[in-house]
Formats: sequence, structure tokens, C-alpha cells
Amino acid sequence: MVAGFCLLADTLTFYYDTAGTLPATRLWGLMAGLVLVDAALASAARLSGLVALAQAMLALIGALAVPDDGTLTDLIGAGTLIAAYRSGAWLHGRQAALALMYLAVGSIGAHMIAGPAPTDWRVLVLDAVKEALLAWLVGRYTTARGAHIAELEQRTARERERARHALADAIVEERSAIARDLARSPSPCATPPRRSPS
Repeated sequence: MVAGFCLLADTLTFYYDTAGTLPATRLWGLMAGLVLVDAALASAARLSGLVALAQAMLALIGALAVPDDGTLTDLIGAGTLIAAYRSGAWLHGRQAALALMYLAVGSIGAHMIAGPAPTDWRVLVLDAVKEALLAWLVGRYTTARGAHIAELEQRTARERERARHALADAIVEERSAIARDLARSPSPCATPPRRSPS
């Protein structure tokens, strides 16, 4: 569902902003690329790195294909954010870092290719932070928080189980103690032995 909404939002935004400014073959070629990379957001979690790479490649291709008229951000849209989130949430270690690098390089490269170069390198870094790093960090945080909550739930379940076993052991021990006490004490109903008359 998320992939479908990203696909719809990205393609409609790109179409309405670039229709009439691009040759038809270029427009529909980029639209097809958007459809493919956004549809890939619905793929398996293990493919998140490839999806991030595809989003970065599309951003670079779009920067080369689209004239500098403010349409670059339409190719770095919702799909890029979700790809960054997926990479942060579902990938680990080297794969997660590589996916983030793909998206950051795609963002910085696309902004460098498109139009007049920014006068300050900090603008490029801030764009990469907005378009890749923030969503990636949210994905990392969400996964870490979910794992922490699951660990707390497991710990609570283990403590309850230990308490239940301890209570059962205490009940068995108490019953055993009562049984031992009853076995040692004389029965109140027993008749005392008769004394023989002297």
C-alpha cells in the first residue's frame, strides 16, 4: 500500500510538473523509471539495498535528463524517503551503510548535475540529510525501539514464569511440611493406653 501511494504521488507530481517541458520519449521514459523503482518498494526486505541503489540511479539519470527548472526534486520524492526508511529499518551493518551511501550520493550528485552548482557545499550536505539520512535514521530508531520493546516483553514473560514456578515450589514445600508435621504428631482421636490396676 505504501509503495502504491509513493508510486502515485511521485508519478503524478513528476508528470504535472514536467509535461510540456520534456520531449515525450524522455518524459515517458522517466515516468517508467519512477514506476519501476517505486513499485520495487513493495519487494522483500532483503532487497532494500538494491531498491536504494535504484532510487539513487534514477535521481542521477533524472538530473541529466531534466533541464534546470526546479523539477529535480520531483524525482527525489516519496520513493526516496521510503527507500531510505526501509534501508535503515531492515538492513544491518555494511548493507545498511551502503544503502545510505547510495541515497546520499544520488542526492548530492543529482543536485550537482542539475542547474547552477550551489555556492556552498553545506547546501548539498543538507539536501542529502533531508532526502536520505533523516528517513534512514527513523528506520534505524523504529527497528531498535521495536527490538527493545520485544526484549522487555520477553523479560517480563520470563520473570512471570519464574514467579509462577517459585510459587508452585513454595506451595509444594508448604504441603510437604504440613504432611510431615501431621505424620509426627499423635492423632487427637487416638485413645490413651489403659493403665493396668495395681
